[in-house]
Amino acid sequence: MNLLNIVKHILHLTENEYDSENSPTTTDEIFAAERLFEVLKSINVSYFTELYAYDTLDFDDEYDEMTDEESSNDDINDYNENEHSDINDHFTLEEMQRIVEWVDEHPNARLATISHRFKKVKYMYYITSDHCSFQQEYIPPRTLSFTGERTTEVVVKKKYNITHSYTIQPVTSANGLLLDKFLLILQEKENTLGKRVQKNLIIPPNVVVRASKSGKSNDKNHHVFLNEVLRPFVDKKFLLSLDAWKTQADLTKFRA
Repeated sequence: MNLLNIVKHILHLTENEYDSENSPTTTDEIFAAERLFEVLKSINVSYFTELYAYDTLDFDDEYDEMTDEESSNDDINDYNENEHSDINDHFTLEEMQRIVEWVDEHPNARLATISHRFKKVKYMYYITSDHCSFQQEYIPPRTLSFTGERTTEVVVKKKYNITHSYTIQPVTSANGLLLDKFLLILQEKENTLGKRVQKNLIIPPNVVVRASKSGKSNDKNHHVFLNEVLRPFVDKKFLLSLDAWKTQADLTKFRA
């Protein structure tokens, strides 16, 4: 979309709707114009984002062609609508367009009325995982200030104030649920937990704890994530979304 054409048309509509008066521009009018400009920019970005999202739907057909011959219709026949109330099936772009057109023609129809129009395929997993890093920073209890000041505000962010770092790597499903276990990586000098830490550390059953010098993940810890966090959860084909990090993008780890 061309924002300049939109603004020109708004000016045309305004001139036809209201009398043109020559008056100086006030600060409120300038502020309103700036806000309107931000709205136009957001509309423009959303428009292209929507087009990109529709383009990615073409991969559904490609995935169907790569499905193993071992797949059968057993999962389709055993499909339980009450058990899987959330819609997590695959649809092609054409199927979605037909559904949207039908809904537009029947605005009063509810999901129960049109559920039979959705093509049921076998149940799939859609999961994603990301690293969430944290740093513990020590802030002195006292700071310099002028005599008589009632309130002193201090913002501290210095590298040497950081005492330790740690990273957690959870697994989340497409409907926003945290799944069973997650990986916790603590910062330790020797890439392993010390004897005192192992003795005093309380580890819940849904947490897998490992260590690294930086407190961040590495090749070894990613292998632990795949085998001890991800592997026990999935027993069928699934779609896994990860960052394009070299360690995570190495497909040989998934085939091991």
